[in-house]
Amino acid sequence: MKDSATGDAKIPELADQLVTAKNNYKLLHPSEDFKGVCIIQSDKSVEFKILRKVMFSAATAGYQNVNFAVRPKAKGNVAAGPAAAE
Repeated sequence: MKDSATGDAKIPELADQLVTAKNNYKLLHPSEDFKGVCIIQSDKSVEFKILRKVMFSAATAGYQNVNFAVRPKAKGNVAAGPAAAE
């Protein structure tokens, strides 16, 4: 399936798993509304066209609140993360 606005295809396996997770949430929490929150974490080397497919897949599965998890830059020239502690 292609998005007519952007020409991007969704990732069917991802969309199916997200729909399953949404349906499971609704079964486990029948008195709560599904908020549709999706947090994407990606390496900076991943091309945006791939991220766009992930975002489109999430949106078609009912996740309308898409956010990105980011790691803040380290101050100065010190690298952030586990390798910096070595």
